Amino acid sequence: MPLVTIIIPIYNTKKYLRQCLKSVVSQTYANIEIIIINDASTDNSLAIIKKYMKYYPNIILINNDKNIGVSASRNIGLNLSKGDYIYFLDSDDYIQKNAIEKMVTLARKYNCSLVEASYKKVITNHTRKRKSISESILINVNENKDFIQNHLGMVWNKLYKKELIQNLRFPKNLRYEDNAFIYPLLTKTDKVVVTTEVLYFYRIHLKSFMLKASLIPNNTIMDLYKIANMIKKRCVQLGTYKKYQDTIDYIIQEKTFDAMLQSSTWIKISHRDKKKLITALYSYNKEHYNMPEIKKTNYIENRIPKHKRMIQIKKYWLLHYIDDTINKSENYETAINNILSKYKR
Repeated sequence: MPLVTIIIPIYNTKKYLRQCLKSVVSQTYANIEIIIINDASTDNSLAIIKKYMKYYPNIILINNDKNIGVSASRNIGLNLSKGDYIYFLDSDDYIQKNAIEKMVTLARKYNCSLVEASYKKVITNHTRKRKSISESILINVNENKDFIQNHLGMVWNKLYKKELIQNLRFPKNLRYEDNAFIYPLLTKTDKVVVTTEVLYFYRIHLKSFMLKASLIPNNTIMDLYKIANMIKKRCVQLGTYKKYQDTIDYIIQEKTFDAMLQSSTWIKISHRDKKKLITALYSYNKEHYNMPEIKKTNYIENRIPKHKRMIQIKKYWLLHYIDDTINKSENYETAINNILSKYKR
């Protein structure tokens, strides 16, 4: 029975931590080590962890003296892991009790290094767990490059063979770090098994980063450009960029387009600054990432479902903001940073 390492970075999630840990220690799969990295939590998280450690000797606790972030914490877990397989779990989320057993079974059945499960978004503390249809699909990545191109870029809800990861680690002190990890791995593996069964529950709450990032101005939006560059660099290092060049270039352009789309949803920014910011981002994208004329490209239609009225409104405003507000002689990156600095939290 292969050993599975579950890596859980924790920072101030006491409200949801018991449900997360209970879902892990209740797994039907027996051969598991649980590496918990307490990232200098200031709430009651550490006491909750220690209580579970009394009853479950397979829990390994690492206590960070200072807060170093989710990427560095996950890297600590990877460096300490002894498992044949790796699984990442966020401390405000939880998993089905048969998640690990199901995914290990699929990995061994199809002899593949990556298994991906379906997930469900959770807005309240609990959600009704309807039984989902269990159907497994084997995807040959070499023949189906669209799988990489259409991937959302999360590292959770997946089981990885450790030898697939090798020395790849998460970038420190950058947001959207999952993207720089998962896309290079997807170009490295030949086949992926995807199960339609819901095994992961992803919680959305007021303190979650992704919710804040979609509403509140933040200068971490520029991290998307650093991550985009890192995706390409890592694929070059792995020797997979030439094979997947069109796919990776599309992903990079889509990520840089995300910076504009996300900025258009911010509510705590003046109309004038938002207009200038999105225009500067668009000009920066065209200059550095060969983004075509936005109104002539299919990026908007691909990223925004036609049937969602609110998102269509965001599309309208995004197109409305793109004009000649920024002086063409101005340095776009300087203009972007100047605007964002006004709203730095």
